[in-house]
Formats: sequence, C-alpha cells, structure tokens
Amino acid sequence: MGTGGEHIQQATVDLIDEHTHVDLIDRQASATPIDEMVDGEGQIRSHWQSLVGSICSLPGDVMGERIERIHRHLEENGITRRAPIGTPGVAPPTAPWEFDLLPVILPAQEWEGLAQGLRQRATLIDAILRDLYGPQTLLADGSYPASLVLGNRRFLRAARHALKPGARFLHAYAADLARGPDGQWRVVADRLDAPAGSGFVLENRLVLARALPEIFRTAPVRRLRPFYELWQQALQAMAPAHNDNPRMVLLTPGPFSETYVEHASLARELNLILAEGADLTVRGDHVFLKTLSGLHPVDVLLRRIDSEYTDPLELRPDSALGASGIMQAIRNKTLAVGNAIGCGVLETPALAAFLPWLAQRLLRENLLLPSLPSWWCGTSGPREDGLRFLDNRLIRRTFPSSATEAFDPMAMDEMARNALLADIARRPHEFVVQEKPIPSTTPVWSNGRMEPRPLILRMFVIATADGSYTVLPGGFARVGTQEKFSGLEALSLAHGGISKDVWVLTAAEGDTVVPAPPPAPPLVLRRSAGELPSRVADNLYWLGRYAERADNAARLLRCCISRLAEGILGPRERTEVAILSSILAERGLLDRPVPEALVDGPVLMSALTRACSPGQALDELLVAVGRLLPGVRDRLSPDLLHVLGPRLDHARSKFPNGQRDLDGALDALDSLIIVLAALGGMVAENMTRHAGWRFLDMGRKLERAQFTSGILRGLAARTIPGPAEPGLRLALELCDSSITYRSRYRTVLQSHAVLDLVIADEGNPRSLAHQIGRLIDHLGKLPSPDGQPVAQMALRLAHAAMAVIWALELEFMSGNPAVVRRLDGDLFSAEQHLAGLNDAITRTFFSHIKALQTLGYSGIDTDSAAQGFAP
Repeated sequence: MGTGGEHIQQATVDLIDEHTHVDLIDRQASATPIDEMVDGEGQIRSHWQSLVGSICSLPGDVMGERIERIHRHLEENGITRRAPIGTPGVAPPTAPWEFDLLPVILPAQEWEGLAQGLRQRATLIDAILRDLYGPQTLLADGSYPASLVLGNRRFLRAARHALKPGARFLHAYAADLARGPDGQWRVVADRLDAPAGSGFVLENRLVLARALPEIFRTAPVRRLRPFYELWQQALQAMAPAHNDNPRMVLLTPGPFSETYVEHASLARELNLILAEGADLTVRGDHVFLKTLSGLHPVDVLLRRIDSEYTDPLELRPDSALGASGIMQAIRNKTLAVGNAIGCGVLETPALAAFLPWLAQRLLRENLLLPSLPSWWCGTSGPREDGLRFLDNRLIRRTFPSSATEAFDPMAMDEMARNALLADIARRPHEFVVQEKPIPSTTPVWSNGRMEPRPLILRMFVIATADGSYTVLPGGFARVGTQEKFSGLEALSLAHGGISKDVWVLTAAEGDTVVPAPPPAPPLVLRRSAGELPSRVADNLYWLGRYAERADNAARLLRCCISRLAEGILGPRERTEVAILSSILAERGLLDRPVPEALVDGPVLMSALTRACSPGQALDELLVAVGRLLPGVRDRLSPDLLHVLGPRLDHARSKFPNGQRDLDGALDALDSLIIVLAALGGMVAENMTRHAGWRFLDMGRKLERAQFTSGILRGLAARTIPGPAEPGLRLALELCDSSITYRSRYRTVLQSHAVLDLVIADEGNPRSLAHQIGRLIDHLGKLPSPDGQPVAQMALRLAHAAMAVIWALELEFMSGNPAVVRRLDGDLFSAEQHLAGLNDAITRTFFSHIKALQTLGYSGIDTDSAAQGFAP
C-alpha cells in the first residue's frame, strides 16, 4: 500500500524567541510538510498501524462500496453544505457534504498535551474578555493596544458591564490547528464568538461508524457523547433563576445559513429548542419564546449568530436575526447567553502577537499551545521583523472580512506587491503579518488508494458546570482536494474542502468516564411535546399543503396519461381525456384545454409530458416542499426526512425532460405518488399527536378538501349536459375510491351513490366530509395564544362547511336527482367556508392578528351563517 506521495521528511526549522516575535532562520519555501501517518523513515506510525492493517485486509472492492454507503447515508439524511448567503431572502445553493472515510488519529498522550494547551488558552481568552468588557486594565497599562479594541467594530460598547463582575464570557471555544514541519501544533485561528462545527462532529462520527463498523467496533476510540452531556449540564447551570428545568434555546440564523444542518443536529443532541430571532420577543425584562400557546420565558440562549446581530435595538439596527431587547434582559440577569455578547472582539489575527505576554501577565504561565508566529504592524519593531522575509509570510487585515482572507505577497506581481507594502506603510495598524503555514498531511482515500492532503484540525472546548474547561476527545478535520497546500480558504467546506472524523485513542481500555447526571427533582409528567414556535407551525402547515397539492396534481396527470398510454381511445375514454384536459388547464398544469377531437393527437401528448418536466407546475410544488423542509427538520424523524428528501428527489429525477415519453412520465408519476403516500402513512403512524402533527395534518386535510370540492364541481359542470358516467368514473378514480365503490355497489354507477361516497361518507378517508371532520377535530384540540379555546371564527367556518355536507348527505340518501344540478352551488359555498378557514388559521396561529371588525353593515352575518351547525 502506498501513500500516494513521495517520501516525507521533516524539515528543520530554527526559531529564535524574542518575547512575542519569532524570526524564521531557515526558509520555509524549502520545508516539507510532515505526514500524520508516515514518519520520516517511511514507516507507518504506531498509532496508525491497526487502522492501516484493517483496511489492507478488506477485499479490494469493499472500500468503493463503503464510500457509496457514506454518500447514500449523507444524501438520505439531508446532510449537505450551503454556500455562504448571497442575495438576502434567496436560499443559497446546496452541495453534497464531502466526507473522507479515513479518520485523523491522535494518540492519547498527544491529545492530552493539546487539551492542556486549549484549556489554558480558553482560560486566558476568557480573562482578557472579562477585562475588556470590564475594568480595561489591559488597555490602561498598555498590555493590549487600545486601537485593537476601540477601533474594532466588533467591540460592542453596549455589552460593557452587562455581566456581573467575574462572570464567564467564553462558554464554548474552538481552535483551528495545523502541525508545522517541525512537528509542533500551532493555532491558526481562534473561534470565539459563535464557534461552528461541534454538531458536524457527531454527524461525521455516525457516518464513519456505519461505513467501517468492523474497524470502529474494535478501535480504542474515545467516545464523544460524554462531552455533549457535560455541555447540556453546563447550559442548565447557566440559568439565572437556577431553574431545575430551564427553557433553553439555540438561536439560529435560519435555514439559509451554511451551518443550519449543524444547528438542528446540535439542538437535538443538547435538548434545546431551535429558534430564529422572529420566534423571540422581549416583554419587560424577560425574553420570551412565541409559541402557539402564548409566550414562554427563555432562561438560556445558545447563540449561533454573531454578537452584533443579536439585538437590533442596541447593536446592529439592520439585523433581522435577533430580537430587540436581549441586551436589556442580559443586564437584568434574566437571560444567560453563551457565548457572552461581544466575544468577537478578539477574533483578530493580531491577538496571536500578544498572547504569550498576556499569558504571563494574567496567568503567570508560559503559553503552552502557541499560535502561528504573528506580527502586528501597528508597532515599528514587529512590523520590520514581520516584513523581513516576505516569501514566508502572509499579510492579513487586522479586522478581516472573512476568517480566511489573506494576501500572499509572493503570489502577486511586483506592482500589486508594492502597492500592498505602500498601503501597510500608510496604515500599519490595519495589517498583521503571519508566518505562512505549512500544514501536515493526512491520508485520504482517493482513486482506490491513500493519498496525502493538507490538514487543518478544529478542536472544541466548553466550560463545565463546575467552572473548569473540558476538551472534546475528537474534532472536526478538514483537508484539501489537492496534495499541495494553497491556503486556508481551499480547505473550507464552502470552497470544496473535505471533512474527516477525528479519533482520539484511549490510553487504556475503558478510560472514558460518563458523567453522572446532576440530581434533579422528579419531572412533572405531561403529554404535550413542548412549545411549538408559530413559525414552525406555519412551515409544517404549508409543508402539508404543498405535499398534498403535489399528490393531487400527480393523480390528475396520471389519470389523463394512463388513458393515452393505452393506445387507441374509445368514445368514453375520449370524453374522459377531454374533461381531464380542461381540469388540468384550470389548475395551471396545462396551458390550455384540448378539444375532444384532438385528444389523441401529438399536441396533448407533448403538453402532458412537458407538464411533468423540471421547472413546470408539478416540479415547482416539489421544490416548495424542499424549500420548507430545512425549517422543520428538527421536528421530523430521520425516516420522515428521508422520505421528504432523497426519496422525493429520486422520484423527481425520473421525470422525462421535455421528451414525448408517456410511459416514462407515467412511471415517474407512479413513483411520486408512492413517495407521497409513504409520507401520509408515516405522518399518520409515526408522529406524536402534538401541535406540530396537527398543523401538518391540517394542511393536508384542508388542501385535499379544496381539491375534492373543486374537482367535483368541475366534473359536474362538464357532465350534466351529457351522460354522467364519465364524470362519475373520474370522481371515483381521482378520489381513490373505485375499489370501495365496487365492493359496495358492484359495477352500477349512479350519481347519488358515487357522490355520497366521495362527499358525505366520513368513513372514507378520501371523502370531503372526512377532511372537514378532521379539521374540526384538530381545531378543537389546539391551544390558542390566550389559553382559551381556539378562536371561534375558525371553528364556525369549519362547522359551516360541514353543514353543507350534511345537507347534501340528506339529499343523497333520498335519491333526489336534482341534487346533481345544485351540486356546483353547494360545493362552492363549502369552498368559501374553507378559504375563510385558511385565513382564520393564519391570523390566529401564525400572524397572531385578531379578526377585523367592520364598522357598519357588512352584509354578512357570520354568527347566523354558522348558527346551529356546531354539534
């Protein structure tokens, strides 16, 4: 087995320490990155030997199959990456999550050394933050330049003295590390404000454990979950009121964020409510979560948005990601926020130049885990040192617009390089010079073999409930797609970087200790599923509507295409196809109806296959389902997400792309209908009967009721002048009730029997009465913002629609033939009530707008309209 690269040797780097400044004697241009797996003698390092031996023992084709397993798992679970947000309000494109099945392996002793250094750095940075947002003695005595704070837009003056003296600022910390040619790990970047990646660590571990189960089961790898259990306990301990069961929220920017998948995973793991800024409001001194049942106080906020976006009232007025008043709640000690507001002030590459001195100043210790050698150009001596060897340097802005922004002087032409140096001379305090990193390489599986790739390792630290810091025994590794390192940006996931799991080996078998849960009083039993934010209820409701609307459209198209696919049309089939083409045109699935004389010609065939193509009305409905899915993924089971994600995408991929292929279109429609039927079955059987399930089901029932009513009106209008049989047959087929009808009445089609089955029979799950009955049941069991029964307007409208059905049922039972002629008007009345019901649901639960009161006579007495219809 080869490593895919030439023999890797460690370069000699001679460093001379001059306080905080380091001069590079040997040119790094000639340095060779060391390899994590292979030592300088070309031998496999001892802690890699077991993994390499296990992989070599696998049959040749197994690794390819395991890679396919990984891709399938990632796709089925909707684990993707998003590009950074571009146009506001427009979802950035998604791309597959790139994952390599070879882990990065750290021996126990090496990890313990890194962990010790990270704990010290977290303690040090927390002490710096407490000073900067408190007494500012470091600025007063010159230990830290005032311009790096007061001139930094991320220094938030509103956060100064917001916490009580001595309170912790840094609750979660991440550091990006690279091992240099000298074998020393160095911190490339400190992630302090809202460090990302800890949720991805769990996903990577799960994926790798499933891809290589026989290796993972026997490997002495430290477990990850104890770290997250400690994190959950620490968050609970942060609650200001010392509540035994505090309400804890993870604040996310929303589904458009490139790390939203991680937010949903982390919220589920830490048992947090996933919320956006619009889900929060401040009343008095408290932050509240807006839910269907009213406002509920929030005790702890785990922030996953940058500090300055948290409170538009005091921090950044154009922010739509936070909630006005959060800063006041923090000052009043009614809300704990992790990390504390303002930690981003130290996310500057200039910090690295001062950390060794600050460690001595604040901790009386030497810095155990160094940063990349860095020189802030705001002082002349370090500036001259930093610019001495430009071929080994990167130049970064003191306050960069992105974490990976850097200028490589040797990659510039002479004119650009001179312009940059002139800019540094004019505004030296705006620039930092850093040693150019040469990260170590680690093997990836590519082209059927191991090949080296540059490695950046992100490690995570949290503050525990007892006041100490603990380090995750793992991490989030990123590697490049090319063997040569071309900069940190190339390793970022947004630019195609590949993620890897990180294995920390145990020093001895069984040394992982699971923390005992903290003592707590017995929980009060309850049957609810917790608070449901109104935004989530809205998304679930429309997810149900769009999924049902897509199912209805697919059934209409299948009904028409199946007749054409049979070949020569008889008179009955020609009539049915003509009726269907008119209904399809009314619903926007065809451009125009096709006359009966032309239904078996190429015009209709082309129109129908085009209706099944990407970008058309049916496909747009499925896109709408996919657009809503990220916002509710923390509320749906993995199996349900699998149906709505990969299975739905697979069904979409089968549609013909504009070709006149009736059989292909029919096969694709069958697949789509089966997927949507699976969705309905899983919603019915697997979802707990809480408010989220009710809104999802209400959306489906209301959409189906409107579809059924509209279809029956359309069929009645087209068949009353002529024979009724084509319309009756289509009504049974589109309402999926043909088998039920035949089991009751054999083959005789009669209007009152068909209409009774598809309209008034509540025992038929496809009937109009069944949909409205379920809506009434849901509305009667939903909470309302004021704690009282749901707004009477919504229930009155639902009962009014049901009253129309009951009146029709009496007509059907009497066998009155006139009922068919009056069907259009009666069903139109029911549709009006259903449309009003949709508006009432939106006002009551999603917009929280009270019903309008009309001054003067409106001409409609809504109380009388529904009077006497409630059971």
